[in-house]
Amino acid sequence: MNIKVYAGGVLAYDNLLPVEKGYTMHSILIRERKNTGGSATLLIPPGHPLREGFAAFKTPVEIYRNGVLRWRGRALPESRDFYCRGKITCEGELCFLQDSTLRPGTYSGEPAAVFSSFINTHNERVEEWK
Repeated sequence: MNIKVYAGGVLAYDNLLPVEKGYTMHSILIRERKNTGGSATLLIPPGHPLREGFAAFKTPVEIYRNGVLRWRGRALPESRDFYCRGKITCEGELCFLQDSTLRPGTYSGEPAAVFSSFINTHNERVEEWK
């Protein structure tokens, strides 16, 4: 099994790379549930090359298993444990919809058209990558 983690399009972890390269992670945990954005938690050692490469609410994170995208989201603020390991919690891409507000109103029509209207309004108010 091959696991890869990308942060902002840059390789942050690959389990097939030798440990000497420094791209190791102590833990990768993905939590998924229905109707939620889900989350992923990465535990990064102190000497990792991308230790400071996870900007809160900006860095997109992608996790692949055997070449197939398994999870996508963005990094939240980092915390550190007693051993100076960086604990980075990431929220799933469904949480991006919380970055915009939808004005109250009355909506009518087919559900697909109403949902499309919500998404178009969201896209007008946020950055393109969201």
